[in-house]
Amino acid sequence: MFFEQIDRMMGRDADLILTIRKTDDGTLTVAAHTRMNGVEDEAQHYIAPFTASGTPQELDTGFIPALTEPAVKTQGLLTNLKQYEKQLETARANSKAERERKDKEAKEAKERKEKCDKYRKKADEQTAAGKYADALTNLRQARLYATEEEKKKIDAQIRTVQAKASQGTLFGAAMQRPTQFPSQFQPRPQPVPVSRPAEPPASAPSYVEEDAGDPYGEFVDFPDECRAKDPCQNMDRDTLF
Repeated sequence: MFFEQIDRMMGRDADLILTIRKTDDGTLTVAAHTRMNGVEDEAQHYIAPFTASGTPQELDTGFIPALTEPAVKTQGLLTNLKQYEKQLETARANSKAERERKDKEAKEAKERKEKCDKYRKKADEQTAAGKYADALTNLRQARLYATEEEKKKIDAQIRTVQAKASQGTLFGAAMQRPTQFPSQFQPRPQPVPVSRPAEPPASAPSYVEEDAGDPYGEFVDFPDECRAKDPCQNMDRDTLF
């Protein structure tokens, strides 16, 4: 009966420590210490034990009923303390994990900012040196490590560098000023046709027979000795012409 009653009043993980002392007058003093396994708080050691004194017969009939209520209350207190310790441990673990997570995020953010600033600094130096292609490459690299707010500034900087880079190219010149043709390709004004009065047709050349200057225009009488040598002298004018 005794252990059955003890079993009914004890909860899980509870320890019941009984200390019994016999006095000179034949009475017994019983001290019941209730502990709970897993509770690490030192406060449980400051819980006073339940103490009862009496003759063996009195203790047989009244000890268990008297112990039940204090033991149950003590076990309830220790159970709450144990749960508190578990929650505290969970809170500590979560707090540690949260702190580690925040530390990790802060470290990563710092590293990303350092990389972003490094690439932007290079881009500024290259822009000042006229190396626009290299500057654009570094700006795009910086954008990979930038925050959302910094990305807007980098995008504006990229547009500025692109505008500077396009100023020295044919495409940039074409976009910044109207199309002009070189002088050799300028369209030349076409001459306006001028109406002129019709000229009369050239007259056909007239062939007028003139005897002036004709060596045979007049009859020459050659000597006889010459006539033999020149057959033409034997012919009259009508025959010759």
